[in-house]
Amino acid sequence: MARRPSTWRRGDEPVTPKQEARERGRVGPQRAVDDVRALEDDLERVKEEEAAKRAELERGKGELERELEATLRLLDDALERAIAAERRMSEIELESGRAIKRERKPEVQIADVAGGERINLATAGFEDLRSLGLSVTQSKRVLDHRESAGFDSVDDLDRLPGFSTSFLAQVKRRLTL
Repeated sequence: MARRPSTWRRGDEPVTPKQEARERGRVGPQRAVDDVRALEDDLERVKEEEAAKRAELERGKGELERELEATLRLLDDALERAIAAERRMSEIELESGRAIKRERKPEVQIADVAGGERINLATAGFEDLRSLGLSVTQSKRVLDHRESAGFDSVDDLDRLPGFSTSFLAQVKRRLTL
């Protein structure tokens, strides 16, 4: 490592670092005081910049909240218009005598093991089967089998793929035909 020279040359005169510092007016404790003041100034500037950034973020937050509220109002208005349009369509259909008959599914009691209530396999809907713990695929298989071949007994579930015997044993206790 190269050693720093103890003197420099200014013109023809040798000058030591201490002499240079003395000439600049920053020697010993004064230099420390000046450094602390510079750091305090830097800290104050950083605080001001941070406050400005926080104020800018708050303004942006307020703008986003206003935009969100406006969007929610638009969505509420659109929903109200859609509901009003649907009501008007129903009124028009009733007035013209073309009321659409909607199929109603028979109401099925959801199984309550403790109460002994059971779900009828012949009339159970998709959601009823799902409430028993069947997966989407298993529920579709049961409904497809019911439409194609029907069920003679609850034990017919044994023929469907994708059911474990222990699971079927639990489900069969909650089904009837």
